[in-house]
Amino acid sequence: MLSQVVELIEKRIALRLLPSSPDGDSLGSSLGLYWLLQALNKDVEVIMRDPAPHSYQQLPGAGAVRVTPAVDRAYDAVFVIECSTSTALA
Repeated sequence: MLSQVVELIEKRIALRLLPSSPDGDSLGSSLGLYWLLQALNKDVEVIMRDPAPHSYQQLPGAGAVRVTPAVDRAYDAVFVIECSTSTALA
């Protein structure tokens, strides 16, 4: 099913990771989805409010996480990960 969703998305995808201080599970699953979308030739980036904690910097792709307070570019789709309330999207 994920591949069908990805097929509908033209190219540019953001993975918005919440909360601002992610744990290894949320960062790891975001990076896993990042690598999957990269393999499907999508232009994808993981964005977070704060840098990844030092203890997770060894995860493949952690250095490519873009730090920004908000989704600030145009994307075809934004996947919000680990979001418990809609107010967290603001």
